[in-house]
Amino acid sequence: MLKKEVILEGLDCANCAAKIEDEVNKLNGVKAYMNFMNKTLTLEIESEQEYKNILQQVKTIVHKHEPDVVVKEKSVNKSNKKVLILEGLDCANCAAKIEAQTSSLEGVEFAA
Repeated sequence: MLKKEVILEGLDCANCAAKIEDEVNKLNGVKAYMNFMNKTLTLEIESEQEYKNILQQVKTIVHKHEPDVVVKEKSVNKSNKKVLILEGLDCANCAAKIEAQTSSLEGVEFAA
């Protein structure tokens, strides 16, 4: 079993996220897990050969529910990954604003 993660950039509807997860799980040979907070969809598939076809099907499903969401393959270069701990942050709205603004910084590929 192969695990792949895709980022659903711009996904802001929890209801749509649940619908996307349900529909992707109906694809033959796919198990899918949505993490709405991180905007990621984890796919468990049988082989690398199936991945490109499944990814295209996932994009179709996502765009049916959320036409403006960008589906990106997640690739993290561990040497460039940084984790910052924001002590005392207790407001989900503020956290979302920080995430959005950090994501838009030059050189930042993904922020959560």
